[in-house]
Amino acid sequence: MKRRAIAAWIVYDIAVHGYGLMIPAVGFAIYFTSFVAAGHPLADGLWSLAVAIPLVAAGLLGPWLGAVADAGGHRRAMLAGATLICATASALLVTLGPGDIVAGMLLFIAAQLACLLATALYNSYLPEISTPQTSARISGMAWGLSYLGGIACFLLCLPFIRAGVVADNEAHFANAFLVTAGFLLTFGMISILGLPAEDKVDGKGEKANPYQRLWNTVRSWRQERQIPKFLLAYYLINDAMVTVLYFTAPPPGRRAGRGPPPPPAPRAPRPPPPPPAGRRGAGAGRGRGSDFLKATFGLSMQEILILSLTFQMIAIPSTIFFGWLGDRWSQFGAVNVTLVIWVLVLALMGLAEGEHAPPVIAIALGLVLGSTQSLLRSMYSQMVPPDRAGEYFGFHALACRASSALGPLLFGAVSAVAGSQRIAMMSLGVFLLAGAILLARVQAEIR
Repeated sequence: MKRRAIAAWIVYDIAVHGYGLMIPAVGFAIYFTSFVAAGHPLADGLWSLAVAIPLVAAGLLGPWLGAVADAGGHRRAMLAGATLICATASALLVTLGPGDIVAGMLLFIAAQLACLLATALYNSYLPEISTPQTSARISGMAWGLSYLGGIACFLLCLPFIRAGVVADNEAHFANAFLVTAGFLLTFGMISILGLPAEDKVDGKGEKANPYQRLWNTVRSWRQERQIPKFLLAYYLINDAMVTVLYFTAPPPGRRAGRGPPPPPAPRAPRPPPPPPAGRRGAGAGRGRGSDFLKATFGLSMQEILILSLTFQMIAIPSTIFFGWLGDRWSQFGAVNVTLVIWVLVLALMGLAEGEHAPPVIAIALGLVLGSTQSLLRSMYSQMVPPDRAGEYFGFHALACRASSALGPLLFGAVSAVAGSQRIAMMSLGVFLLAGAILLARVQAEIR
């Protein structure tokens, strides 16, 4: 039964990653700014607002929804419902036409909010299907293989999106949203059927009252401070990771058909960019992602996209390997190794010169981005009470969403004051150092 549940859990990660790539990160981001809101002077701002609203809402609703799932024993049903809402809203994106800005934003917000809440519920299964000896390996396997889900969904959509959002091709391009919805619904529901069902809570009072459960949980942190310390450490580390991804990943929203047309380029398949950070805030913090690589190293968009594929090819085996290392050696030790590599990445971004610097940065990011997040998820899963996993992973989602929203703003402030993106990149090391110190304290308290 546990092997079946593990396989099902991994498949859901693959399913949701396909959605994350094709709707918030690439497909609909381009479609909205290039077609639905084309010509609107605030198209980019409206898209940013549509991305920000579900981030904030999911962060605030996550703990409450998790408590409801724990109290009522409806976690699997709620996960299925959120998945269905996400897939339905994604499919309805195909109905949008020019000027349907409000409808487009509402449908996207519904899909993205459902996805973010579903991801928190999905993560909460990890304590149930794993042990302290296997959690890092299972988490790493799911996270690593999820990149394949993004690539697979991208290839399925490629016949529709290859020509881009150009005149007379908009309806053909929009069919990719139907494909993505079908991908999520098919693999997501297959996965949910294999996940274990929960027993309903019998009784009244605190066990059945999600509000009381939340209040008692927060009060208990006065005595048991490992959880809030870990969440703060995760927030700080994720701040740095999200910001690096935001300013180095290829932007989805280079609007086709707006401004002077680009020079013709070979019609080659566009490799997908890395997924949004913070799992899992799919699509968070996107829009001007390649500014650093373009401004610092003068890379073209085609070169950045090639580096994105390099990143994914490295991230798949690396994330799986670090999961194995976490179980075989130490999860804290494995995380510390990735944080050291992160410091080297920031140093490269701040100091490296020449044509070899960007590929080295992409490879280094591939080594640690998914690996660090996967290990932190695994560590947290072994700290939370099993009967409150949904609630606790709701707080985990809150920390993730907060860092996804604030990290890029902090980077922008440092960049503006210092007058250099390189200095701003290196300054992110402060977040990594502070997070590592807090993790060390958590480790000491657990021991």
